[in-house]
Amino acid sequence: MSDPERYTTARLAELFRVREQRAMAIIRLKEMEDKEDKEDKEDKGDKEDKGDNVDNGDKEGGDGASSIASEAARVMERAMRCTQGIGADERHHVELPSFPAYAEVDGDDVVAALEQVLEKKIADVTVDDITADVAARVLGTKSLREMEDVVAAREERHLVEEFKQRLDFNLGAGPTISRDSRRTKAVRRPKEGWSLLVTPIGKETKAKHERFVALPDGTRRGLTADERLYVERKTPRRRRKIL
Repeated sequence: MSDPERYTTARLAELFRVREQRAMAIIRLKEMEDKEDKEDKEDKGDKEDKGDNVDNGDKEGGDGASSIASEAARVMERAMRCTQGIGADERHHVELPSFPAYAEVDGDDVVAALEQVLEKKIADVTVDDITADVAARVLGTKSLREMEDVVAAREERHLVEEFKQRLDFNLGAGPTISRDSRRTKAVRRPKEGWSLLVTPIGKETKAKHERFVALPDGTRRGLTADERLYVERKTPRRRRKIL
């Protein structure tokens, strides 16, 4: 399953019966583990090439620490019952309110659809012929469970995309904002002055102008990739709410 083109995150989620977000997170964790193991091996090789004095005790201690960590991981997996090869078919579920819904339909269209579904003339149709399944096929409606599955699938697509964007941002993939530690003191004002992010407001300016950075010398420039990402993450997302 090392072929990313064939085994996409969606395919892996389907095979192992987990949500796609979980598959993404597991893959990223494994990539981080492989990267750390590779760096450790390279550091150990550099020390050996430089002829550093590393006694056998240190080497055994390093290997012992690695084996202890692996054994601890296995013990934790058994304790948390995380030994299953596949998931429990987790998925995003939506519960819609169940109340009567009414719609205006054309009588002639209903008669034509009923004759097509039952394959008989309207004069030969009896009350017993019109079941709930027949009525749903005639009116083109879906059951509550089917509608919940449709809404859940639509919401899940947005949730997966949002999770991927946040995962990329948190792990530093693509253009990112500086990840320096938070400052405990206010930043000093630059000699040339501050650069300000300007958001034009008003009905006319909203469609014609985009946000820009006003420089201290009076000129302006567009937003960089990091600044666009920062603004996008600060902008509240509209979410559909089911009332």
